[in-house]
Amino acid sequence: MSLLRIEQLSSEYKTNRGNLKAVNDVTFEVKKGEALGLIGESGCGKTTLVKSLLRILPDNGQITSGQVFFNDIDLVSLPEVKMQKIRSKHISLIAQSAMNALDPVYRVGNQITETIMAHKKISQKKAWVKAEELFTLVGLEPKSLKAFPHELSGGMKQRVIIAMALSLDPELIIADEPTTALDVIVQDHILREMSSIHSERGYSLIYVSHDIYVIAETCDRVAVMYAGEIVELCDINAFFLEPCHPYSMGLQKAYPTIAGSKEDLTSIPGYPPNLLHLQQSCSFSERCPFSQDVCITSPPAFHKINDGHYVRCHFFDSAKNNRVIANDSSTWLEVKYRQLKKNIKSNQPISANLKEQIRNKLLDVNGNTKNSFHDEKFVLYKINNLVKEYSIRNNIISIIPSKKEKYFTAVSGVTMDIYRGEILGLAGESGSGKTTLGEMLVQLQTPSRGDIHFEGNTIINVKNNKSNSFRKKVQMVFQDPYQSLNPRFTVYKTIVEPLVVNNIGNSKDHYQTVLKVLKDVELRPALDFVNRFPHELSGGQRQRVAIARAIVIKPDFIVADEPVSMLDVSVRAGILNLLRHLSKELNLTILYISHDLATVRYLSDRIATMYLGKIVEIAQATELPENALHPYTKALFAAVPIADPSEKRPPVPILGELSQAPSNKKSCIFVMRCPYAFDLCHKVQPSLKKYQENHLVSCHLVESRGTSEIY
Repeated sequence: MSLLRIEQLSSEYKTNRGNLKAVNDVTFEVKKGEALGLIGESGCGKTTLVKSLLRILPDNGQITSGQVFFNDIDLVSLPEVKMQKIRSKHISLIAQSAMNALDPVYRVGNQITETIMAHKKISQKKAWVKAEELFTLVGLEPKSLKAFPHELSGGMKQRVIIAMALSLDPELIIADEPTTALDVIVQDHILREMSSIHSERGYSLIYVSHDIYVIAETCDRVAVMYAGEIVELCDINAFFLEPCHPYSMGLQKAYPTIAGSKEDLTSIPGYPPNLLHLQQSCSFSERCPFSQDVCITSPPAFHKINDGHYVRCHFFDSAKNNRVIANDSSTWLEVKYRQLKKNIKSNQPISANLKEQIRNKLLDVNGNTKNSFHDEKFVLYKINNLVKEYSIRNNIISIIPSKKEKYFTAVSGVTMDIYRGEILGLAGESGSGKTTLGEMLVQLQTPSRGDIHFEGNTIINVKNNKSNSFRKKVQMVFQDPYQSLNPRFTVYKTIVEPLVVNNIGNSKDHYQTVLKVLKDVELRPALDFVNRFPHELSGGQRQRVAIARAIVIKPDFIVADEPVSMLDVSVRAGILNLLRHLSKELNLTILYISHDLATVRYLSDRIATMYLGKIVEIAQATELPENALHPYTKALFAAVPIADPSEKRPPVPILGELSQAPSNKKSCIFVMRCPYAFDLCHKVQPSLKKYQENHLVSCHLVESRGTSEIY
């Protein structure tokens, strides 16, 4: 029986350039007790659809046609006073950004009780008891109800939002990217809690995400959205085993896996269409490898494949053969050639040489570095016992220097080498010290103790002239391209600035240099981008500009700090391929920081896992997923969602979230969360030792018992 039924729903935004049709003729239903996944790239209309269902569109947004039936009540025509009673009580929302969804000056417990009391005649005391029950349900201590949002970790804040969504026992919960940017272990805990609550309480769920593997583990059916339309609607097993729309096939091809080949990652070329100017054609035709004339002249109908499986494609009856063709990376390269030819406005065939250049850039899958990891002469960075401490000041009085001043240790005695030409992946939960370590390597932070040698010379406390020389050789790509680019700078000014600051070349050469580097990062034609501002670019284009700014001075080393965590799956694939290409072509050394183990494994030559400021394991990327020795590394890989909905992952073997080190400073830093800890772990901190060739691990279990007796 249907709980929610959407019929031919359309919504649009009024803009200075015209009306943007964000949702176009959408029809589907959600049954009672069902979990439906809504997937697609950013800008495809997922969040607008969700806001339309709840009627919380911004002032310039409106529903232009269609109906939304909830328990046979049309929400579109319902008066606002009655709609307010539907929200939260019957339909609740888990927002994407927990920090933005919570009032920063209001205790989280009061925010939950306020929600309960706004819809129910209940006393403050009983509402508080209800809030305590909800916190226990989502895995939080009831005492945390008295905390302010800033006192909670990201995972804890997200659990608060989930508790708030459950506070009125709604029939339908809409989760809009609830685990985006969360650590893989925290994500795993939240997904399991949501699935458990869903099965126990029987509520319906709409899960919005661009992560198809998260959808695989949480949903019964999936709706694929593209350019404001539902292009495929089917059972979750059918989506992964028998996708019928080329867009669905491309999404699966673009996502890296822990166990899959490192050679089959291919992004969907191009970008979604401009929804300001919808044409009477298939919205995916320009990016589709199977597009024909009819796709350009006529929009496809929503065809029924079988009961419960619908697809919007002219060639749905060729899906079986198309799946085989789409699995070949060269199929999507042909689309890239076609788009490039259109962009350069040439009727001449693209040369084989140019095709080969693009092929090397898009399919650079050589996972081996150019140098041996055993030769000391190839060491670029030598890091020795590196420590970074921050003083803790709780009040105004603590500003006064004191011998009893407390410190927080972000990086604790890191010793390792980084080799020329390699991509070193640095993995771990938020708060483990990854970003702090990366920033010290490029001199954005000063170490408290220890030493860093770059090309054989120390970079600690060097004079200005040597410091300037060093800075020309290192660059950093930050996580958020929305914040790392100056909104008042054009693309040209953004990229040329490092050349001007470092006195490289002259003004006559700069323009051609910028054009060349834009081509290197696959922003073609380059002339179309030089005068644009950041707000005129997509998220993937912004990140490519950030990478272009980093490589324009031809550095030897780049720190890429979570460069794809905020990007869609197909855009992410393009950036990952780009980084591999740049590493190979420019002999560029990259420190790739991420908590996304699938991308770390795909991109890196070696992987180092970090916990509470220490490196606990280092090994080859091809070896580590299957042969991880440290319990923390094993847990990180075990928490990665898998693409097979029929396969159930076992629970991650560690509990809780990353916290400060145990009270006994001599014990193993992981002892509080380790399921295998024994007496020695509580007394002595293990050191990072060689277990076998190219594999270092810091664990008493490996030293004393051997892996066969542990796992």
